[in-house]
Amino acid sequence: MGVLAHDLRNPLFAIVAGLDVIAASRNLSKEERKIVARMFSSAQRMATMIGDILDHTRTSLGALPHDPVPTDLRIVCQVAIDELRSIHPGRQITCELAGDVEGSWDPARLQQVVSNLVGNALEHSEGVVSVRVEAGEHDVVLSVHNDGDPIPAHILPVLFEPFGRGDRSPNGLGLGLYIVREIIRRHSGTIDVRSSPDSGTTFVSRWPRHGAQTSRYPQSPELRETSGAA
Repeated sequence: MGVLAHDLRNPLFAIVAGLDVIAASRNLSKEERKIVARMFSSAQRMATMIGDILDHTRTSLGALPHDPVPTDLRIVCQVAIDELRSIHPGRQITCELAGDVEGSWDPARLQQVVSNLVGNALEHSEGVVSVRVEAGEHDVVLSVHNDGDPIPAHILPVLFEPFGRGDRSPNGLGLGLYIVREIIRRHSGTIDVRSSPDSGTTFVSRWPRHGAQTSRYPQSPELRETSGAA
């Protein structure tokens, strides 16, 4: 699966590059631009699936790349949420931050967690999705809440297992929440979920400020963009 996912990236990038050229044309009709936009959206879903498969393969080998550096979770959340707002312009996402939310984490992996959790909340609810980041003495707590239907009780025990469809996503492979858990584990953190008809669903993750260990795979420079480091 890892080899297949790796080899699929180049043809997908070629498709996206071609779409960029088409989208730049001034001769497209309104309907044609809608078609191109849908193709971009489909390509993005494919890229996400490919990334999830690669991460699953690396995790199975015990080598999920992560590189902790001084990071401001405030900036990471802003980047991830702004991106999701552009994808879901009709949805409301709130973000509340309290205290010092800086620590030593991999900013790209942290952004991946925020995007997955908030994206999952958007997919399974219709109302406001609330993000809260609160500083503790030795860790930072990141919570994502939605008021959608509760997660069925029989799914909760396998919610974070690979290919278990625990994330209930019709557009994914059932790997999103599994990868979220593995990223958090590699930062020596934890994640839990509370879900009920009265209170909605809340994912609560705890990130020790200095709990991450550098993996043996260095992070590429472009993935450091959300880092708080100078």
